[in-house]
Amino acid sequence: MTKVHAEEIKNRIEDLNKRYAPIKLNFKMYPSHHPLDDDNWFVTIVYNYTENEWMTFYGLTHSYAQVMDKLSGYQFAMEAVQAYNEEYGSLNLDKTPPKENVQSERAPESDEWWHQS
Repeated sequence: MTKVHAEEIKNRIEDLNKRYAPIKLNFKMYPSHHPLDDDNWFVTIVYNYTENEWMTFYGLTHSYAQVMDKLSGYQFAMEAVQAYNEEYGSLNLDKTPPKENVQSERAPESDEWWHQS
């Protein structure tokens, strides 16, 4: 992607960060250091859960169309969350860990059922 494309992505992220604060995407752009690349740029987009935990939204990619497509999907998801919050209140996710080795009453105790004909 060109520097102009990278700047467009940067502007789009800044707009998304304003709309959906306090959720924030972090953006960096880097020029290619390959001698044959003329005006070729790479971008990284990261979302930090906490200071030391993050999700790479896009890492060192140079496809403008793919990045913009993913940002459109991100915006659609954020709008869906906002609509849910407006209609039903805050979206609360259950943070309790799943119970380990919970067996259904209908589940067999062993794999013997598999070998029955």
